[in-house]
Amino acid sequence: LSHRVRLHLSRYLEGGELFQKITDMKHFSEKMAADIMKQILAGVVHCHAKKIVHRDLKPENILFESKKPNSNLKIIDFGTSRKIEEN
Repeated sequence: LSHRVRLHLSRYLEGGELFQKITDMKHFSEKMAADIMKQILAGVVHCHAKKIVHRDLKPENILFESKKPNSNLKIIDFGTSRKIEEN
C-alpha cells in the first residue's frame, strides 16, 4: 500500500500581512515596492523549481517575518497549491 502523509508546519510571523502594512503606510516608495517584489518573486521561483504552483498569491497570503523595517517575507496558505506532475 502507498500512504500519503500531509505535514502542516506553522510558525508565528509577528510582522503581519503585506496587505495591511501597505494600507497602513503613509509613504510607499518605488524602492520599497521593488524590494518586496524581489522577495516575492524569489519565493515563487523557489516553489516553481520544486515543481509547486501556489495558485493563490495575493497580499493577504504574504506575511512579514517580524516587525523590523527590513523583515523577510514569507508566502503562506498553500491550500490550493499543486505539484506539477511530469507526463
